[in-house]
Amino acid sequence: MFRTPPFSDLDDKLLEFDSGLLLGSVNRDTRLSIFKGIPFAAPPVGNLRWAPPAPIAKWQGIRRAKEYGASCIQTPPEKGSFYQKEFLPTPHVYSEDCLYLNVWAPEAKVNEELPVLVWFYPGGFVWGSGSDDSIDGTALAEKGVVVVTINYRVGVLGFLAHPELTQESPNRTSGNYGLLDQIAALEWVQRNIGQFGGDKNNVTISGLSAGAISTHILSASPRAKGLFHKIIAQSGSVFAMKGHATLENKEAAGIEYANRLGASSIHQLRKLSPQALMAKPYKAWPVVDGWLLPESVSKVYEKGLQMDVPMLIGGTSEEAATLPLDVMNLSTFELWAKHSFGGYAQEYLKLHPAKTDRQAWEHFVSTKTESIHWAMRKWAYQQSMSGSKPIYLYSFSKTPPGELSAQHGAYHMGDLVYAFNNLDTVDRPWTKEDRELAELMSTAWVNFAKTDNPNGRNLPFWPAYQSKDDVIMVFDRKTEAKVDKRNKALHQLFDKEFEINHGYLRL
Repeated sequence: MFRTPPFSDLDDKLLEFDSGLLLGSVNRDTRLSIFKGIPFAAPPVGNLRWAPPAPIAKWQGIRRAKEYGASCIQTPPEKGSFYQKEFLPTPHVYSEDCLYLNVWAPEAKVNEELPVLVWFYPGGFVWGSGSDDSIDGTALAEKGVVVVTINYRVGVLGFLAHPELTQESPNRTSGNYGLLDQIAALEWVQRNIGQFGGDKNNVTISGLSAGAISTHILSASPRAKGLFHKIIAQSGSVFAMKGHATLENKEAAGIEYANRLGASSIHQLRKLSPQALMAKPYKAWPVVDGWLLPESVSKVYEKGLQMDVPMLIGGTSEEAATLPLDVMNLSTFELWAKHSFGGYAQEYLKLHPAKTDRQAWEHFVSTKTESIHWAMRKWAYQQSMSGSKPIYLYSFSKTPPGELSAQHGAYHMGDLVYAFNNLDTVDRPWTKEDRELAELMSTAWVNFAKTDNPNGRNLPFWPAYQSKDDVIMVFDRKTEAKVDKRNKALHQLFDKEFEINHGYLRL
């Protein structure tokens, strides 16, 4: 049963923050505090559209914090698509006024400071929300951690770069507004989480897919130093992105985007409605802007300038299995291989010969999956070369029950509801085995947030990462530490491409 308590079980709770008084809720039985829709920055509208998040003005009186704030303007997954049906059965309210966060906090004992876990959502930097049912923080908070979920700007509103925007900026940068939102939320945590009994010196940032990529970027950003102390990254690394966007390239893309809308200036773009902006496609990716990210993440890690923090990193065993059959066929497979592997294309095609459309699709899907696995391990390896803190690697391999299970297996994002122990937010015929795995996995996540170590009572032993032995934790019907048996020949090709392309893949 989904854990958010009925309103009849909730009492009012009043807390004071740096921006004013907030009225949230507390569960009268568990004493769990729930505050939703807390503004952490001024609404990014008008002249604040495409600007760093600005401080919110202090309000007078008491502000209600019992309902989620609006999600950021976006293009959500297509209605009827797999991810829409799986994770977004109920439509969200969308608005540019969207910089809100939510907190679930257990009752702290006298003089106790609780660990904090901050969640960045998935969605390819084009969709997502901090108010999805799947990331309700109740179950994790009941295990003794303060959970914070946030909204950050996505799509063109979160990642537009343009020469005029760069000129407006005192830091001569543009294009990373969504990441700056994440940093602003972490700054809010530093100032205010003590009101919930949270320890501002024990903050774990966590995320999946785009959210995990965000944690990787923030670990390399001087703007985020001191704002967090651990990382949990699920199915996402900068190294699996299609390329590092330079500020110059993204500014050119921004000019081209404005031209397609018939706008000759940022002033004109700011006059357009969000709906008009979303009507034209824009490739939203973080940018190496020289300020938030002075140089590529790979170079930062090679120089040992990244944050040295404990990390828990992994993904699912069939990351790309939900890609539709028509995404690849025999006629386009060789062209894709040449684009992706350049001079190593023939070596790749020799390893993955395809004679039918189905074989081409299967090779494409398995290669995309392996690229994510490789990227997570490359991240761990780079961190281990200059860092001193423990790293824990995992693979989630449990096929969920229900429709399309055999086809999709342990699909991308399939581990989300297990990690949050929120199985009942997804409509599947969950078994006792699934519930036990969700309990185990969520406990390991909370243990890591508490102590830097996922191990604990009644959990299988999870050894820290050692590059020489490739042992990872496999979450499956039987959860145990195993030697990682990935496609080593393909991973070697990825290594070659990584070096040629200066720290990314072209897949």
